[in-house]
Amino acid sequence: MILKQRSIMIHLAYRDFDKLFRDVGEKTIVLNDIKLENADDIDALKDKLVTIYTDNTVNTLPRCRCGKLNEEYLRGTVCDNCGSIAESIFDDLRPVLWLRADKDIGKFISPEFWLSIRLELGKSVDILRWISDPLYNNVTTLSAKKIIGVLQGIPGFTRNYKWMVDNLDRLLVVLHNSLRKDGLKELLDLYVKYKDVVLCEYIPLLNKRMFVVEKVGKVDYMNLSTIDVLDIILYFVKNINNSKKNQRYRAMARTNYELTEVFNDLLNTYVKGKKGIPRKLIDGFRSYFTVRGVITPILRRHRYDELDLPYPHAVVLFRPFIINYLRKEKNYTYSQLTLKLNKAVTTFDEEIYELMTRLLKKRNGHGIPVIFQRNPSLLNGSALLLRVTTIKRDPSDTSIGMSILVAKLPNADFDGDEMNLQLLIDEFLINEFKSLEPAASVFDMGSPGGISGRLTMTDPVIATISNKIGKVRAKARKLRSKKCLC
Repeated sequence: MILKQRSIMIHLAYRDFDKLFRDVGEKTIVLNDIKLENADDIDALKDKLVTIYTDNTVNTLPRCRCGKLNEEYLRGTVCDNCGSIAESIFDDLRPVLWLRADKDIGKFISPEFWLSIRLELGKSVDILRWISDPLYNNVTTLSAKKIIGVLQGIPGFTRNYKWMVDNLDRLLVVLHNSLRKDGLKELLDLYVKYKDVVLCEYIPLLNKRMFVVEKVGKVDYMNLSTIDVLDIILYFVKNINNSKKNQRYRAMARTNYELTEVFNDLLNTYVKGKKGIPRKLIDGFRSYFTVRGVITPILRRHRYDELDLPYPHAVVLFRPFIINYLRKEKNYTYSQLTLKLNKAVTTFDEEIYELMTRLLKKRNGHGIPVIFQRNPSLLNGSALLLRVTTIKRDPSDTSIGMSILVAKLPNADFDGDEMNLQLLIDEFLINEFKSLEPAASVFDMGSPGGISGRLTMTDPVIATISNKIGKVRAKARKLRSKKCLC
């Protein structure tokens, strides 16, 4: 059976916020309906918005609001002291706090759609913000001035939020016809097909688990994004019911573009880039049955395809095999094995070492096949099929010994280069990777019959091989010509 790894595609999805609002149901709190007349009202809002941690660790046990109920078996129980239900902070991650759009002005624009338009039109100037907020005039680039000139030529163009929402499809048509960007055409098609998703009556504030306040003594440490969101809410609630239309227009505009900016900041912090979750937990996750270490030359007499594996690395690499054997043959419990193996990584264990050397000898003395690779090179020979034949005894020696005879293939030297190693756990994988044996890199892939310049060989050796290859090729041609004459 051949298992084919499916590629993982991560992309920005558009959420139907109105549907999500209905799904959350009774737990939703619409902030438009909350009065913020004094400090107590603002404190009550903060309590709904943020999660306060008073310890160095996060308690995931179900608990009520007052803390009287704080056990797993009490999950879902109503506290007779505070009247709240005992639940874990991760039981329900759906947003509870929502803002409702002013029906007379128009709906909110989904932050994902707003960001998509911004990326198409340029990051330096937020064109939608310029249209919806007359007080925003940060236009400095020539490309932004060109776009604004196009917009000002639209009949009836007005800089306010209501005009922008009512004419969003028209805006995209004009901008696409002027700028000829395929991305704008795709966004227009998406808007026409999913208008009810792009324009939403309700917009959520991200789940309160995202907004953390750490309480240390009498001092509260709050994430900057939490302060920003709180300011946005206060501004929106105070101005959305204003009798002046222009004030309400600006409340909708400012709330929409500032929430979009908060969304973008969190996206860049937790998802995109080197510090993002996909990069750290998917791309940066170390694969099973792999180790990595600095390479050093093997000084003893050896074959070109041998590797000396450090003792700590071997304990990690062969961990499942060690556990299976010791549980079956020595009757260790799993907790005993965990303690033994964790200690064995830094302290030499004779029993584990003998077991690992027995594993090496099981393959008739040829060692255990592994793939040895140096990133990020992708040239022929950067990944090699080699064999672990020796495990070092000294736990403090964490270098991987390799032969100098094959060091040139992965363009490696012994000045601190690191290489990674992957264990081939069955015969199927060993056969699949046969083509990565060092001998397969002898010939030059660009010139038939030639010797690769990536080999470390003396000129007489290369000349002898080339001469032998030439004779074999000449003999083959002679045989073919005789067959043709017959």
